[in-house]
Amino acid sequence: MGILIVLLLGGFVYGIGWAIRYPITDNGSSKDALPAAQVNEALIMLFAGGLGSGLYAIRAYLLHACDKKDLDPDYLPWYPFWMFMGALLSLIFYFALRGGLLFLTLNSAQTSFDSLNGWSLAAAGSLIGLFSKYALEKLRKVFLTLFGEPDDETVDGKPAAEAKPGSGPAAVEVTPVAVAGGNGKNGHNTPGHNKVLP
Repeated sequence: MGILIVLLLGGFVYGIGWAIRYPITDNGSSKDALPAAQVNEALIMLFAGGLGSGLYAIRAYLLHACDKKDLDPDYLPWYPFWMFMGALLSLIFYFALRGGLLFLTLNSAQTSFDSLNGWSLAAAGSLIGLFSKYALEKLRKVFLTLFGEPDDETVDGKPAAEAKPGSGPAAVEVTPVAVAGGNGKNGHNTPGHNKVLP
């Protein structure tokens, strides 16, 4: 798994270098087409987000494989998918910034976005990927600000307060049960389960 993480990380680093060194150019396409510079910026953010989240995945992998020695095979798909999630999250942030938030930062001397620095985009994308957990929370707050808090829960289309008692889903009490065969290490009954990845 460590080799796969390193290979993916290398691919993201190569992608950043490629997008900055060999930018996509306009070739006389139609006026409705997205400018090549913006496509190139989106690629930089995508690859940089993968780089940042790859750094986080390597840290988590080494922490569980070497330090804590509790690496669970059930969590192995988490590491590469975390890298792709960070890449896509960085791309979503780029869309949000390009769509409106950068517009608010323009001063009177600057009239367009055409001169965004590729290295600053790579830095921002890497930080978004590295701190994906917090970036998701920030996007959630932006969404709630734009669209408001969700309404109270409803039962059959009526507010929960107006629903008849017993008309909603039945409440079930759950009692934790110890699983036979666990080693009890770190307070867990089963090795690797109920752990929270960093």
